[in-house]
Amino acid sequence: MGRVIRAQRKGAGSVFKSHTHHRKGPARFRSLDFGERN
Repeated sequence: MGRVIRAQRKGAGSVFKSHTHHRKGPARFRSLDFGERN
C-alpha cells in the first residue's frame, strides 16, 4: 500500500510512507489516503 501512495504523491511520499504502516494509522491519515485514491 505504501508503494501505491508513494507513486500517487511524489512530494509527500516519505511522510505518508511512515504513517501508512497500519500500525499508526488514525482516522485522519486513513481518510486522506482513501480520498486521494478516489
